Amino acid sequence: MQMKHIFHGLILWFPSLTVVGDDIKCNHVEEKTAVQLHFVWSPNDNARAKVMISLNEAEMALCYLEPTKCKAFSKLTKATIKSTPTQRYEITVSVLGVKSSGYWKVQYINEADAKNDRVCKFIMFARAKDLKCQSLSTEEIHIYCFSKRIYPSAACYLNYTGSKENYISEGRQLHSQDTLRHETHHLTSTCTFVKPASIATTDTFTAVVTMFPNISGSLNNIMYGTSVSVLVTLSKPFIKFENCPEEVDLGAAVDCLCSVEGLEPVNAMFRWYNTDTNAVISNKSRLTFVATEQSKEFSCVFEDVLNKRNLSLTYVLHVNNSQNFHTSISTINSSYK
Repeated sequence: MQMKHIFHGLILWFPSLTVVGDDIKCNHVEEKTAVQLHFVWSPNDNARAKVMISLNEAEMALCYLEPTKCKAFSKLTKATIKSTPTQRYEITVSVLGVKSSGYWKVQYINEADAKNDRVCKFIMFARAKDLKCQSLSTEEIHIYCFSKRIYPSAACYLNYTGSKENYISEGRQLHSQDTLRHETHHLTSTCTFVKPASIATTDTFTAVVTMFPNISGSLNNIMYGTSVSVLVTLSKPFIKFENCPEEVDLGAAVDCLCSVEGLEPVNAMFRWYNTDTNAVISNKSRLTFVATEQSKEFSCVFEDVLNKRNLSLTYVLHVNNSQNFHTSISTINSSYK
């Protein structure tokens, strides 16, 4: 699955930039950890060559060729330089206390050949905190997840036993970032999954939801994810008959109750039909009548208008006016929408 179809509208960037001769690299940064720059320098023969390393336009360190050393400009900054067998120099700079995304800049000083500044952008992220998920339906896979904090935005990954697909959901942010002040806001986010379920009657399984910071629009960001398990219980509603005799004698009173299992019949209607004439013979769940030779098949229909749901089941009664009359109750023409 290509994430670019899921995370629309994002500005994508690459965490490292490589140029001929000099290499610069910086990675995604988790909150409250040091921001790091790795720079491989191939200076010319000028012994006076230097590089100035800045973070968000603030000078962090100055590294010299002779003597080979780096000077950090704050107590929260560490800078080192070491030579390599290939006459290159590896420079590492780390800074604590950075609170937002930004960029590094490397400027060349006293280089014989003019070199353009090298820039490397990075994004600071926060993992999902206090992630909670719950199943909201017994008729379909409907899972809702909520996190008090995640940055820069959220994405969710759903997996469960028996699924041949892995589902991705883009998180919905409930707060925004203060871009004018360049501050990291830990956004409250939600994720929702709604999938149809094919079940016979009932099913119970465990689904695992992973919420992760959507740093670059890639599923690889799931390595920074937080996971929770959700118990999903699905139950397909069905009609059943209670106290409905399989066989009665001619002239006997019949009292048959139509009920629904796995569903609360709120704002719903029951109807009984004579299947021969298709006429409504009762608008209640209970059907009462006197058995005659014409008493054959009756259909109970449950209609939930609000949720656009219909269930039906046919009751077949045989009236015994002969000792050899075989009687039974059968269930036919059952449907669920």
